[in-house]
Amino acid sequence: MYGDLTDRACRVILEMQGEAFLLDHDHTGTEHLLIAIVEVNDDAAGPVLNHFGVTAERLRREVRALVNPGIDFDNEGMTTFVIGASGPDEQASVPDLTDSVLSDREFTPRLMKCLTRLARFETRDLGDDHVGPEHLLLGLLRAGNGVALQALHNLGVDTSELMRAVYEKIADDPAAEDATASEPNEEERQAALEMRQERAQSRMRPED
Repeated sequence: MYGDLTDRACRVILEMQGEAFLLDHDHTGTEHLLIAIVEVNDDAAGPVLNHFGVTAERLRREVRALVNPGIDFDNEGMTTFVIGASGPDEQASVPDLTDSVLSDREFTPRLMKCLTRLARFETRDLGDDHVGPEHLLLGLLRAGNGVALQALHNLGVDTSELMRAVYEKIADDPAAEDATASEPNEEERQAALEMRQERAQSRMRPED
């Protein structure tokens, strides 16, 4: 199910679980995903967040203020989520977490919605083959007003402008990691890249 993640997106998932452990939270939520995206600092999502003044340490301070360490969350609807090396781009770079303390923190429903639905919608809509950190960030921004968005608002970030900036980054640099990996030749790959750029630009336009 999760073999379509790029190597960097897998790193984000691992970092995310590590952040939940580091902050002593008994759940894994959108706030941990956001910190992880900043920490991995890929070519698309990371620099955009940095441009808005978002750093991992600033986010951690906000998250600590918003979420009590060890809070007893209502577990209804939560899901245990473990990443294994099941995809072709994961391989040796993704360790086995099945016996790790990082794998026992349940994913909140909002995070699951981001990972299993919204990020994949963004991936398909842009015509990409794999889910990367940029799609995870866009999915997070569409997931509703969870802890991650509250932390961004507290840092003075306009999330609508942030989303627009991510699409601008994609449009300016459409050849992001694995964006068109399945295209068999250079001509078809170039056509796919141009389509990706057009789709990103269309997402920047105001909706009617």
